Amino acid sequence: MSVLRARDLHYALPAERPGEPPRPLLRGVDVEIEGGELVTLEGPSGTGKTVLGTSVLRLRPPPSSGQIFWGSTDVTNASAGSLRPLRRTYQGMLQHTGALLPPFLRLRAALLESVRAVRTAPVSDAGAEEIEQVAELLGIGHLLSRYPRHLSGGEQRRASLARLILVRPAFAFIDEPDAGLDGPSAVEVMRAIRTLVSETGAGVLLVTHQADLAAAFSDRRLRLEGGQVGEL
Repeated sequence: MSVLRARDLHYALPAERPGEPPRPLLRGVDVEIEGGELVTLEGPSGTGKTVLGTSVLRLRPPPSSGQIFWGSTDVTNASAGSLRPLRRTYQGMLQHTGALLPPFLRLRAALLESVRAVRTAPVSDAGAEEIEQVAELLGIGHLLSRYPRHLSGGEQRRASLARLILVRPAFAFIDEPDAGLDGPSAVEVMRAIRTLVSETGAGVLLVTHQADLAAAFSDRRLRLEGGQVGEL
């Protein structure tokens, strides 16, 4: 079942200087993500990969033209108020992953607070036990007593992935989770994202510049170039 669809999406960046026209970036993009699949998005820097991801998450103004569906709901021009309840299951993880977790709480409490803020049902002691299980699954169980700011880049990314698993999204856009990581750390993070997909059934669109990781871990590979998306 499709969890996200973008049809004939056009998006232009605002002009940098007064009197200049907007800069077209997306030119008729079609993307469809099924639940339970990991789709990577590749392409040269500056082609609009992050713009595409944040656009389909409606973290930007509506597109110039085209449609965006979250499940069967057309959210292309939806107001912030009508999007709010849907955002519980449509999540993003951008490059500055530490911002997803409250920095003034230790990791265990930060994860619990994040889950309480997103889940509709109350989080009981069983929820706290689930945090322990997910943290162990991602290899960060020993870090739960630390503050997020005291974690390494790879550890912060896995902590943010733990948050995504715990909030059980229908769809997640993940922007370059391997950026700045050494080879083994990048592989660990990609394995954790596969865990997110398998544990929650989420559909994931992931931006990466590492073709070898995309080939090893993705179900499908897309490339954005010249304002359009094609299959690899």
